[in-house]
Amino acid sequence: MSTPKSWFNQGSMSQLFQPGKVLHLSHPQEGKWRIDEIIKEYNKQRAQQHVKKDAPSYAAIKLSCSRADDPNFHAMMRVYIQIPYKNTELEEPKDRAKQAIEFKPKELQAFQILSNDSTTCDITPALLGYQESKQEASDIVQGGFLTIVVWQIVPGLRLADSSESQEPVGFWESGLDLEERNLIRAQFKETIQIMQKAGVEPDPFCVSNLVWHAESKTLFWIGFREWGSSTAQLPWSEFWWYYFKLAQVDGFENHPLDDEWDGDTSKWYW
Repeated sequence: MSTPKSWFNQGSMSQLFQPGKVLHLSHPQEGKWRIDEIIKEYNKQRAQQHVKKDAPSYAAIKLSCSRADDPNFHAMMRVYIQIPYKNTELEEPKDRAKQAIEFKPKELQAFQILSNDSTTCDITPALLGYQESKQEASDIVQGGFLTIVVWQIVPGLRLADSSESQEPVGFWESGLDLEERNLIRAQFKETIQIMQKAGVEPDPFCVSNLVWHAESKTLFWIGFREWGSSTAQLPWSEFWWYYFKLAQVDGFENHPLDDEWDGDTSKWYW
């Protein structure tokens, strides 16, 4: 077994996570989800000496899906599987099975925290389904973790042009007027403090993880595949508007990144 181009083309995985396949998930309530499209794969294979409790050797795949009984109800899905340590791919299956561990992906941890918190459940995607199971004998790491997570696609305008971008194209170039930009900033000021208090911050902690729903005047926080734990709620500062690029600063005099910045925002562009 050499290192594959896709870990999801190995063993039963090659049939399990393909468009059209229906998966049955048991939590937080039973539901069936049909895979619609493969979006992106992530390869986080690690050498044994680099494996940590919260950073195992794993692969993940992001998929779009829909309810099996309602094709118009769309959601997002991610699957996490344990994969062999680097340079152990050719070992016998029984030897790779010795690498099997239990592991809860950070994304599932985040959704469970946020969904059970009354202050965050309305400003983050809902956890729609998940399943924690183990790989079978014919799979890559027998007994290794296999976790499926399904979450809500929140409605609205993403304030950056993609998940990889930190440029707030949606905020500055989509026709939002000053009144609506001010409303977004007000919602941002309120919700960033809620997220910090909950102890969950998307990583990267930036504008690409913000979605504005104008009809309900809701600013959603998304993007929890990786996240940082906030242990203390920082006092509010207008600096955060600059940091998330929801305000623009002209020139370098009295800049918010300067240690001697006096908090003056009178020359900022809003």
